[in-house]
Amino acid sequence: MEDYFARSQRVRREIEKNPTLIEQLRKHMYEENFLEFIAQGTMNSHYRVGRLESGVWVCLRQRGANGCEFPIHLMQTQIVLGIYESYAQNAEKYNKANKKVSSFLIGILTQNGNSGILIEDLTHGGTRRIISSRVYGTITGKYEDDNSEVYLDLDNKDPIPTNKFKYMAREHCVIL
Repeated sequence: MEDYFARSQRVRREIEKNPTLIEQLRKHMYEENFLEFIAQGTMNSHYRVGRLESGVWVCLRQRGANGCEFPIHLMQTQIVLGIYESYAQNAEKYNKANKKVSSFLIGILTQNGNSGILIEDLTHGGTRRIISSRVYGTITGKYEDDNSEVYLDLDNKDPIPTNKFKYMAREHCVIL
């Protein structure tokens, strides 16, 4: 079985080789809200990016939801990137425990200070419906078609310090 971080980096390279997805991400990250809105939680919004040649569906998770928008110049602060890193390391932990989470996680950074994480669109482009429920800060759900459990959101309250970044380290992120 492929290591979670290695898979994430393989998907990152596939995204970087896809000019259409890169242009869509660039428009969204610089011009705001270009991508199709999927859903939001308490502190994050999700946007549909598209499908890779390998068949993997991609979405963008960004800070800001329920009227709580982060100014772009604050999106690359240690606290925001540390929260993304915490989310990523939790996803890796859940994946190792054979829980259904996004099959990859990639940081995305821009020259104008914006940031986010690219994760798997678990709705497969809107073709799979998920019924969700909150459990202790983590949101789980079940696919309507087969009742299998999926982890939609992971608790990430404690930011990881920058010297311990793995997923959000600049050399491992998509840079726009």
